[in-house]
Amino acid sequence: MSPEALLDEVKLMVGKLKMEARALPAHTASQKLQEVRGYEAHVRQLEAQVRSGLRAGDRAELLGQRADGALPGSASQRDRLLQSTQKLDKSGERIQQSRQMVADMEAQGAAILQNLHGQRETIQRSQQKLHEADQNISSSQKILRRMGRWLPF
Repeated sequence: MSPEALLDEVKLMVGKLKMEARALPAHTASQKLQEVRGYEAHVRQLEAQVRSGLRAGDRAELLGQRADGALPGSASQRDRLLQSTQKLDKSGERIQQSRQMVADMEAQGAAILQNLHGQRETIQRSQQKLHEADQNISSSQKILRRMGRWLPF
């Protein structure tokens, strides 16, 4: 896969991470958005390095594939490209870790929502029983008042 394609893929991943971070609660979102901004800056640096190293014909030369069979003209360009590729790989790994972290947070959020739903049902049942008990007490008070009228004082 070419460095340009890798950069495009990383940009898409960073964009998705940014959208996912914005969907998080405010206290978590600001931290995650700051991390994503760091990723974006790093990707821009890598992109500039790759562009500077991939002028017309430089790619083949950097990779040691010259048409005349001679050795590459600039080992430093090749080293820079290799370093850029390594940085890009590391960034991809960090993005994968971030994605995994977001997936874990999503799973935790779903579990919390399910737990809250169960608690809501419990509270609603308790309220219904309380309402029924209140009606029974009111009914009992009426009966006792009627019975009190029957007694001579």
